[in-house]
Amino acid sequence: MIISRRTLLAGTAALWSAGCMRVGGKEGSAVDAGVRFEPFETGFDAIVDQSAPARLLSTGHQWSEGPAWDRARQKLYFTDVPGNRAFAWSQDVGVEIFLDPSGVDPDLAGGMREAGANGLLVGRSGGLLMCNHGARAVQSRDFATGERRTLIDRYEGQRFNSPNDLIETTGGSIYFTDPPYGLDGLNESPLKELDVNGVYRLDCDGRITRIVDDMTFPNGVVLSPDKRSLYVSQSDPDAPLIRRFSIGSEAGSGVGEG
Repeated sequence: MIISRRTLLAGTAALWSAGCMRVGGKEGSAVDAGVRFEPFETGFDAIVDQSAPARLLSTGHQWSEGPAWDRARQKLYFTDVPGNRAFAWSQDVGVEIFLDPSGVDPDLAGGMREAGANGLLVGRSGGLLMCNHGARAVQSRDFATGERRTLIDRYEGQRFNSPNDLIETTGGSIYFTDPPYGLDGLNESPLKELDVNGVYRLDCDGRITRIVDDMTFPNGVVLSPDKRSLYVSQSDPDAPLIRRFSIGSEAGSGVGEG
């Protein structure tokens, strides 16, 4: 059985890890589920030991997403998007609730299909960057105070659909996707204000640029190892694909199809 990133984190309603880890502070059991990866580059084996056993870290989630490793605190954060919660896993404690709600309070989630947070990333400034479906915004959460700050929630005066995933460049610019998955009715939602499901770049000075406007359901984003290319997946069952865009050495140098 080949496990993709989304299948691994969402379809199984569980969280897995390769190697020797613990669940709830106790040693996890190896799971013989035929889990393996499908590498597309020969260098993958130098990064991931495919012979290591898969171990179950957490179960009972409706749909887990947004895994982000916090090197400073040695914690893994992830979200249960429809459950409107975020969790933290550590070697000593195991899994614990980190944010409840992760997005917005259910009383404020009218018209939302999924009001929880989705993609997470520990930012270069030290805060936790969040794609908040319910707030329809990209936010930053301070680890010390718990305060959330909205970085951007509109493009040209119109509210985003439901920011989904994000990545940060070495220069501090944030790329993020904005499909309608958080809205009831998706593209037919009466709350939808934008005419496209775009990919955006938020620069350090607050300037927002839509860099892609012709993808049906842009979803995951990641940077190449040299940080010069942006990869964006499209989770459209009728047109599943991944596109590569050249972004230069830093944001602001222009974006072109790779």
